[in-house]
Amino acid sequence: MIASGRLRAHRVGGRWMVGKSDLNAVGHRKPGRPSGAGKPKQSYHRRQDWRTPRHLFEQLHREFRFTLDAAASEENALLPVYFTEQRDGLSQSWAGHVAFCNPPFQHTSRWVRKAHLEAQNGVTTVMVLPARPGNKIWQQIILPFYEVRYLPGRLHFDGAEYPAPFDTAVVVFRQRTDDDPPPAAPK
Repeated sequence: MIASGRLRAHRVGGRWMVGKSDLNAVGHRKPGRPSGAGKPKQSYHRRQDWRTPRHLFEQLHREFRFTLDAAASEENALLPVYFTEQRDGLSQSWAGHVAFCNPPFQHTSRWVRKAHLEAQNGVTTVMVLPARPGNKIWQQIILPFYEVRYLPGRLHFDGAEYPAPFDTAVVVFRQRTDDDPPPAAPK
């Protein structure tokens, strides 16, 4: 707002100073204000069933030829074979499938552990996850053993009004070869 001239301010040292009356005027603006100002925040934490953007899924599907959508709902399933919350993909075997998984982000560590276990049984799983390489699950399981593809920009999930407020990555879980060090047991 300062840069566009909609809010008067002046610099003192390294800080911007705004007069109280100017600040109050901003707080009492009418609807129709400039884009970005007062934009309602969409909670990616409350809703857990965001659908993967079709273009991303199609790109990955061409490469991996998925046969299972491991964490879906009736409304957002991207493949004919899928597990829903009721069919609980965490308790089902993924054997014999190439799995795609856009898990509920509230429970990513459970889904990462499941994909890790399934990889030991020969299942390839491609998962869309918030990119949080500092997290324990990333440090212990994902980064040491699996392929990570960081996506540029912020992913705009189908049905969402705004892009996600976090960076996103695609993680490819595959069975390790004999030359690879043994994976650590998930904790």
